[in-house]
Amino acid sequence: LMGKVLVNESSLSGIADAIRGKNGSTDTYMPNEMAAAITAIETGGTTDTNTIKGIIDRSITSLVIPDGVTTIENSALSYCESLTSATLPDGVTTIGKFAFCWCNSLPSINLPNSLTSIDMSAFSYCTKLTSVKLPEGLTTIGDSAFEKSGLTSITVPSSVTTI
Repeated sequence: LMGKVLVNESSLSGIADAIRGKNGSTDTYMPNEMAAAITAIETGGTTDTNTIKGIIDRSITSLVIPDGVTTIENSALSYCESLTSATLPDGVTTIGKFAFCWCNSLPSINLPNSLTSIDMSAFSYCTKLTSVKLPEGLTTIGDSAFEKSGLTSITVPSSVTTI
């Protein structure tokens, strides 16, 4: 991903464990409670070129995700608070939980026509996100997908079967 270090699968499992309660609960904490878990990420690589799993340099301002990527994993770009531009290629089908959460400088995003699923809180707390066009073919919008974003209105395509 153009010189950026990616987070490996075991790091993502560690983040998920840290986000869940210490008593084995499957409750999910709010995005502002995830910061401590995210700062504990260990750097590592991935050989899975179809998945964006995570970016260590959270100070990035612009991102172009390469062709061939089909999934933006959970929390992959969360807390990239300086991100003002993100380009997703056609072929991306899934945007995971908290994927762009707290990207509060992102004013808009063009979602590819291939997108079928936006998971829970994917764009929550993107306070400057005022423009998004949901593509036809999108079938699932997760809980709080755009919570506390800057959207004032949104048109949900008829292909959506689950919100």
